[in-house]
Amino acid sequence: MRNFNLVFLLSVTFIIAGCGMKYIQHSDDIQRYKDKNIEELIAEWGAPTNKMALPSGNEIYSFTSSTEVQEKTGEIVQGTRHYTPPGERVEIYSRVQKTCQTNVTTDKRGKVLSLTSQGSGCIGRWEKEK
Repeated sequence: MRNFNLVFLLSVTFIIAGCGMKYIQHSDDIQRYKDKNIEELIAEWGAPTNKMALPSGNEIYSFTSSTEVQEKTGEIVQGTRHYTPPGERVEIYSRVQKTCQTNVTTDKRGKVLSLTSQGSGCIGRWEKEK
């Protein structure tokens, strides 16, 4: 089964690569907002979840997003439970909440100076290669 998953994953990767697509990490993707006005980012992302003024006059805007995904959270192996035939593997999947927090620092005029993100829910995007 693991070999099948590996072959499947490699096949999908080659198909996507053949179509001229590339994956952009979330931390790299958000950098496209650098040097733009925070209002442009807010127009696309919606209102920030938090905003903090710094003594310098700069501000930090925090955006938090979350998504629920199915994720493998365990496995029962080789008949360790009465309902599992000997030698068989049963994978256990659960709904897991993933969050991503992105902090955006702006100057006094709203120009984006830096963007950082953290969390297991910071998902990038696929983009067609130019």
